[in-house]
Amino acid sequence: MRKFFNSLAIFLLLIGFSGCFGEDEKVKAPKKDHIFVKNDGVEDFKVDVQNRVKEKVLVPFRETIKIEFLATKTKTVLVKTKSQDPNWNNCSIAMQVGQTLVVHRKYENIECKAE
Repeated sequence: MRKFFNSLAIFLLLIGFSGCFGEDEKVKAPKKDHIFVKNDGVEDFKVDVQNRVKEKVLVPFRETIKIEFLATKTKTVLVKTKSQDPNWNNCSIAMQVGQTLVVHRKYENIECKAE
């Protein structure tokens, strides 16, 4: 009888520990939002997505890039462009997540628009 209780206790312990070594829980990656930035014929410039991206992103001449950042409830972002040429102006615009920021020349200035 004693042997039976010992084997029952060991069996219950093994069942209890088997739950500890099951599959690991899948960790969900944080959701990301993005914007596109299109350099439509302006010198190289840097883009600052305020409160979303830590560093300014360089956008080369005639390139389109995608900037990703962590998603929040707010779907509007403030984007500032800063020209590499000190003679050119800078541009700021509020735009929606997923839109494309197009930066182009207008006379002697740069102009921004969200599409």
